[in-house]
Amino acid sequence: MKRLTNSFSICILFIAYFFTKQTSAQTNYTTYYGNLHAHSAYSDGNKENANATPTDNYTYAHTALCFDFLGISEHNHFSSTNNPGMLLPLYALGIQQAQAYTNTHPGFVALFGMEWGVISNGGHVVLYGIDSLIGWETLSTGNNYNIFVAKSDYQGPNGLFQQIVDRKNSNAFATLAHPNSSDYGNMLYGTYSAIADSAVVGVAVESGPAFSTDTTYTDTPSDMSFLSYYMQALAKGYHVGPTIDHDNHYMTFGKTNTSRLAILAQQLTKNTLLDAMRKRRFFATQDCDTKLMLSINQQDMGSITNGALVPTITVTASDPTSPSAVPAITIMKGIPGSGTLATSLVTSNGSTLNYMDTSLYASNEAYYYADVTINGKRSISAPIWYRRLPGTSAIASSQNMDWDVACVNPIVGDALQLQWSLVNSTHFTLQVFNAIGQCLYQLPVSLNASSSKSTLPLTLDAGMYIVRISNEKGEKILRVWKP
Repeated sequence: MKRLTNSFSICILFIAYFFTKQTSAQTNYTTYYGNLHAHSAYSDGNKENANATPTDNYTYAHTALCFDFLGISEHNHFSSTNNPGMLLPLYALGIQQAQAYTNTHPGFVALFGMEWGVISNGGHVVLYGIDSLIGWETLSTGNNYNIFVAKSDYQGPNGLFQQIVDRKNSNAFATLAHPNSSDYGNMLYGTYSAIADSAVVGVAVESGPAFSTDTTYTDTPSDMSFLSYYMQALAKGYHVGPTIDHDNHYMTFGKTNTSRLAILAQQLTKNTLLDAMRKRRFFATQDCDTKLMLSINQQDMGSITNGALVPTITVTASDPTSPSAVPAITIMKGIPGSGTLATSLVTSNGSTLNYMDTSLYASNEAYYYADVTINGKRSISAPIWYRRLPGTSAIASSQNMDWDVACVNPIVGDALQLQWSLVNSTHFTLQVFNAIGQCLYQLPVSLNASSSKSTLPLTLDAGMYIVRISNEKGEKILRVWKP
């Protein structure tokens, strides 16, 4: 590495950069709010008006607060005249109405899918991305399905999950509705299933009230009553995010309460929403406009990623209608496939939390998700799964870098002094963490190739600190202390 001899000091003003928002791919995303679990009169919904159509339902939902999309997920089977469900011709008609409404109403996406399965000895699965009815019934009028899957066959070689996996390229996906311990072929508490993992992207953490007639946003379900099943799925090794369902059986779409499924997408279209769901880029929120972002080393929420760098988890949260409210942010950490539920890694009050997990060593993997409360309303993100590559250590520099840096140690006074070796003019992100991994300072640093020293004014108590300096070429992590 070229060692430079020109020496001068650069004073980096800290005030303008304190808690600077970390640049990530997420800056291009907009948060869209809605619900993917609801019913029309084409199955057992619209109980107050049997003549209502999906178009009527989309029209109603479009008027709800912070409601950008509605998915109608009809029961896939007919059952009986006393409990009517889906008939094959109506499924195609529902898809047509959803597409027509979307085409004629910019700013709203109408989706049509199915809720597959039965409650007893089965479990309900919400399914989108397959414009064919999957079922098992033969009625007097003929087969009531386009694709045959035997009743309660979730994990078989021709079962429901395999049908979804075969159509992943069309963004087909499933979420688990109001889960129970033995549902879906004992998916959550039995043997891990790679097919189920590939098909299922979400687990409902909250649902309903399914039969509410309230339209004043005040009829809330039991608080995160299915959260334990979501956590169990993660512990089992499944790559899933949290959903919130309304399961409407009356024309109350979006107005029963303020809970929402929030999807991060670059634009509001059917394809972008389905793609974002497929990639687990979503979170569950009890507040209809909460903003929540999670990233690790600039990787998006829902990512399955790896790297040599120490994972730096960044969470930002806010409530636009209550900008003065202070979020309580908790980062949860778990080990996939361990069978042990995730536990709290760190908790902090504020709109941003940066945390570097130096305890994740080489060849180990963990998942991290955010659990945030603002004004008593809770939001839970999809995780990011991160694996440290073999041959790296928690305190080490990456290989093949064209720069190096060292700290004057110990810190003298209130200034962190850095000594640089640079080949090219370079932009860095500099972070300072305390001994328990909390990020105290984060700021950009730009140096030209003639730079060899820089001085950063800091206010630090006596103690040990970790300084992380990184760019696209790698990172350097240094331990320093202040007497």
